[in-house]
Amino acid sequence: MIEDRNVITEIEAEERKQALSIPAKRLRDKLLPLKSKVEQTAKRWFWELLQNASDYNQSVDVRLEIDENHVVFRHTGNPFSIQDVLNLISPDSGKDKDEVRKENIGKFGSGLVSTHILSSEMEVHGAFKSENEDKLFKFHILLDRSLYEDKEKLIESIEKTKRGFREIQDSIEKSEYSGYMTSFSYNLRKKLPGLSSS
Repeated sequence: MIEDRNVITEIEAEERKQALSIPAKRLRDKLLPLKSKVEQTAKRWFWELLQNASDYNQSVDVRLEIDENHVVFRHTGNPFSIQDVLNLISPDSGKDKDEVRKENIGKFGSGLVSTHILSSEMEVHGAFKSENEDKLFKFHILLDRSLYEDKEKLIESIEKTKRGFREIQDSIEKSEYSGYMTSFSYNLRKKLPGLSSS
């Protein structure tokens, strides 16, 4: 058994890096094609957001706010699951269909990743439902894909967002979950690097 704390720390760091290597590669592989499909993807971002909002809701109201620096998409859909939030941070479109629950708000696969055509940063506000506790928890995460071409930097960004997600939840009563609590906000001043202007 290894008892040297430095070696154990090194092993743990490598395990974390290895665990995120495939999701980071998958995310990078979804972002790279945006560089050559700007015009096509620019026509679809709204529909991708709308599709994710409506996936598991009988009805959902949406609100789109646009100014010269930001696009904010809000909706009244159901809370996220923990898996949904983690899939926002590190998309996993390889989920089995039986893993997708009707009461959750979306699959968050390549479609949502393509909305980064608007910005390298996506700020998400919402609430998620705990499976073990009958509570909802508010969260706020920043998905920074500005260094998506560098897999190591992308891994660091994913780790940072996951740490932040674990640290900032506040519980709320189910009765407090109302209105346009879920939002996806894009900073238009922070374009995804490498996009062609055509």
